[in-house]
Amino acid sequence: MPIVLAVKNLIQNAPFRIRFGQWDFGNGEEQAGVFTIDPAPAKAPNPVCVVTQQGGPHIESSFSCRKLASLEALINIRIWGDKERTDAALRELAWSVHGLFFVRGPSILAVTGWVVRQQTISAPSKLADSEGFPGYSLNLAVTVTKERGL
Repeated sequence: MPIVLAVKNLIQNAPFRIRFGQWDFGNGEEQAGVFTIDPAPAKAPNPVCVVTQQGGPHIESSFSCRKLASLEALINIRIWGDKERTDAALRELAWSVHGLFFVRGPSILAVTGWVVRQQTISAPSKLADSEGFPGYSLNLAVTVTKERGL
């Protein structure tokens, strides 16, 4: 879905991207470890970010004033750290991701063929996996409508 890729690209190119583990996605250069597959590759160095969509691409609804194809997608952003280190830096990184979407608002996302109408992001919440890796989860709700003429 284009929304997931837009979120991934935004995080991957943000000023704080150097704080993520670096990964070669097959183009010969290392980039911030932001993945749209869950789980992230086991060999990816921490911290990593996993961006997934929980629903939305098939939803059609109408606004009260006019009928437009619209979509609301719930994007889950999880940031995983290293179980051998303190999670203070990981928490700071999670809040940096939060600030990217919270401060700049809907104008920060560009989704081809869609107009972003609204976005809301939750505060980072702490989580851990069964192997003891620390993590933070953020939920991003994005409402878009089709661009006119498409």
